[in-house]
Amino acid sequence: MIPGPEWLWPVVGALRIIPILLWPLSLLVYLVAGVALALAALIERDGRARRIALAVSLLVGVGVCFALARPLNRLRVILASGVSARARPLTDALEAFKRDQGRYPGALDKLVPAYIARVPQTGMLGYREFEYQPADPGDVQGRGAWLAERGAEYDLSIRCSWGFVNFDSMHYWPKHNYPEKAWGGVIERVDGWAYVHE
Repeated sequence: MIPGPEWLWPVVGALRIIPILLWPLSLLVYLVAGVALALAALIERDGRARRIALAVSLLVGVGVCFALARPLNRLRVILASGVSARARPLTDALEAFKRDQGRYPGALDKLVPAYIARVPQTGMLGYREFEYQPADPGDVQGRGAWLAERGAEYDLSIRCSWGFVNFDSMHYWPKHNYPEKAWGGVIERVDGWAYVHE
């Protein structure tokens, strides 16, 4: 388990900007380097120095992108762990609804105002909304039947993708009976939630 630093919740949303900008910025560096090398080719006749400079810049750029990807992803997982405490009033309200009604609600707005004053936000910049899907064996075309087949009573989730780089997400099932792989990726358990590395 990774501890949940609640005071860093807002940072995790801001982190999604880094990989979104990382690839375009590296492409911009290559473009500038390419223009500089093209100008050097017009001025200088010896192509060996240009080829070495181009190869080195490409290797360094690709190396930096890949070297930063894993640590940034680990940092995101650590910071995202705070969402467990932020979601507690919502999961408590879902359990209270089930205790009174004998089932989970069909939508989160059914909890308001009897069980919770309002549906909370995630506390993460860029990923503010919780998504909710109750298990439903009759929902053969949707996720409801898939959840029911796996023994999940509902799925509370947050889409926290890195833009075009990947489509990570977080999921909460009340029994915490997550599979090892689902939602197109490998699952890491973080404070009772399933963090999906897509």
